[in-house]
Amino acid sequence: MIARNKLKRLSNDVKRYLFVACLATITVLSILPDSAERGYEMPHLTESGFFMHLFAYFTASFLGYSAFRSKGQLAVFLAIFSSALEWLQLFISYRTFNYWDMAANFSGIILLFATAAIVNRLNQNHYIEEKSSA
Repeated sequence: MIARNKLKRLSNDVKRYLFVACLATITVLSILPDSAERGYEMPHLTESGFFMHLFAYFTASFLGYSAFRSKGQLAVFLAIFSSALEWLQLFISYRTFNYWDMAANFSGIILLFATAAIVNRLNQNHYIEEKSSA
């Protein structure tokens, strides 16, 4: 039993490290010059990279959701974090602030929490059906 608790704690620690690594990666990519200024083009599905922003914050939300208990605080933290990074770009000469990027960030966060709510609801209904048929 003790070994299982240590493994679970280790697993949560790894999830938290991955969450922090994801946020660090997002931060670095938010501060670096755009790909066109570095001499190469990254594949964008839209001009502002809407889907890259959505995917980055969906991934960060997923890692945080699985690592931390307080889901509401996590959502607020991620919203503030993404807003702060976007506003920071106002002060970086080679970056530009974009409301659509912020909307994509929020969309990624909301998409993860909506997906998690649906999955939790389906699991709860499945558990109730199993319990009532037993």
